[in-house]
Amino acid sequence: MVFLDDLQWAGRTPVGFVDLMLCDTRIDGLLLVGALREEAVDAAHPLATPLSRWREQPGVRQLRLANLPAPATVTMVAEMLHAAPAVVAPLAEAISPYTSGNPYETVELLNALHHDGVLTATATGWQWDPAAVRAYLDRSELAGLLMARMKAMPARSQRAPRPSPSTPPAARSPSAGVHGIGP
Repeated sequence: MVFLDDLQWAGRTPVGFVDLMLCDTRIDGLLLVGALREEAVDAAHPLATPLSRWREQPGVRQLRLANLPAPATVTMVAEMLHAAPAVVAPLAEAISPYTSGNPYETVELLNALHHDGVLTATATGWQWDPAAVRAYLDRSELAGLLMARMKAMPARSQRAPRPSPSTPPAARSPSAGVHGIGP
């Protein structure tokens, strides 16, 4: 299996690799998964033509993944915290306006709550004070939380690869990968 994320920002090499695997060289048993943000790829985008060609290849399936609905977010949080859905529902409902059901952002926000001591692991399970969660969320934006976590990483881990020429200018900022944040 090969997984390529954020294809909308990919340069010629990864796009050429996918093109080769899908159009020229078939490899039995290869599962090639590519992920992209469709809203970032318009007709003028360098990926538009290859995407159209790839979709026409035999055996290629396109799956569109949407953000999780509220009940699924509750289930995900319950599974992550090893708690009953009824127990975590208020927590999931409190963070949902900040993540809009985006699984990645939900995980990152829970990690930030834990990292900053608002969500704590105890011998009896995960604990949180609903008022403290609301206060934390009221004073933060998920993008800011993610940036703070990145700045806490070692310098070498903070360095990102340089954007390719096909990277849109809006995606070149440090928080460009964070979408769907509500007040």
